Amino acid sequence: MRHINSFIFVVVIYSFISCGKNTNTSNTIEGEIVYSIAYPNLDSNNIFFDMMPKTMEYSFSEDGTKSEISAGMGLFKSSYIKLTNSENLHQTVKILNKKYQSSITTETFLALNPKYKNIVFEEIISDTLLNGYTCKVVKFSFPNDSIPRLVYYTTALGGANPNAGTPFEQIPGIMLKYTIENFGVMMDFTADEITTNKIDKTTFEISKDYAKVSPKELKAQIEAIFLVSE
Repeated sequence: MRHINSFIFVVVIYSFISCGKNTNTSNTIEGEIVYSIAYPNLDSNNIFFDMMPKTMEYSFSEDGTKSEISAGMGLFKSSYIKLTNSENLHQTVKILNKKYQSSITTETFLALNPKYKNIVFEEIISDTLLNGYTCKVVKFSFPNDSIPRLVYYTTALGGANPNAGTPFEQIPGIMLKYTIENFGVMMDFTADEITTNKIDKTTFEISKDYAKVSPKELKAQIEAIFLVSE
């Protein structure tokens, strides 16, 4: 139980993480991406499998970016919002009938998640076609971890610095495919649907019924619900 609940918390962390040139000649700065989330090491017969998030929705425009996941059959929802004119990330969490929001700096995130400090990225000299986009590939590993993780990214979508304010801000494009492992669980994120369309500014607004709390308090609320312990 603790293993699965810890994993759900990790998915919340990765939900904000979310190529060279597209077959189109212009850079598309507005649109939506739907990622599928697969669990290659998790048995589909596991009683918790159906509670895991299966997709992540990502919206991007000149106004900002937003990634959103849901788990527990919609009982848990979380989003990360990064406004273009703000240096901070804004996280919202809805747990049953409770709603919280918090403003998170890169320094705050790293303080709460020290494993992400000093990540080293190395570009692989090989391009891969993914969903119509020729992607650049980089690999990275956590400190004291020899297992490489691959990231496929495109600069043909989104504006400048789409990962600003996150530990992955060195990657100069939107990630279309990446694999991350933590708490012994492997997660595969793959962009299945890419739609270029106008994104309404209200997409990045946060309802006033989300109570403001500190990042530390928000993490404690998630851990309390999912019974996560250090």
